[in-house]
Amino acid sequence: MMIQICVRRRRVGRRKRENGFTMLEILASIALLSITIIPLLGLLAGSLVSHAQREQQLRAAFLAQKRLEEVKDEILSDYPVGNYTEPPTAFPAPDSRYKYTVTVTGDDNIKNIAVRVWFDENGNDVRNGGEQEFGLRGRAARRGPLPAS
Repeated sequence: MMIQICVRRRRVGRRKRENGFTMLEILASIALLSITIIPLLGLLAGSLVSHAQREQQLRAAFLAQKRLEEVKDEILSDYPVGNYTEPPTAFPAPDSRYKYTVTVTGDDNIKNIAVRVWFDENGNDVRNGGEQEFGLRGRAARRGPLPAS
C-alpha cells in the first residue's frame, strides 16, 4: 500500500481576498460623500430661507391689497374730512404677525391712500431694519355732486 502525501505549497505574501470592503475604502467613501453632500445641504438651507421670505412677501402683498380695498370702501361710504394715519395694527388671526399702517391724505374730492404691511418678526409693532415692508398706494374720489363752494 502506498500512501500518497500531497503537499500544498503556500504562497507567501498573498492572502486570499475575502468579500467585503476594507476600513480604508469605507473611510474614503464616507469622506467623498461628505465633501459632496455638505455643500448641497447648505444650498438647501439657503433655498428654504429664501422660500420663507418670498412667502412672507406674497402674503404681505395680499394683505396690503385687501386692506387698501377696505379703506377705499370706508372712504366711499363715509367720506372723511381731513387727513389721518392709523397706528401700526395687527391683522386678525391667523395673520396676527403681520402689521399694517394706513395713511390717508388729500383734499375734499380725492383721497390718497398708502398702506404699508410688514411681517413683525420680533413682535414690537415697529418695522425694524431686517423686516421687509410691502406698500401699496391708491386713490378714492368723492362720488355724487360736488359740494357748493
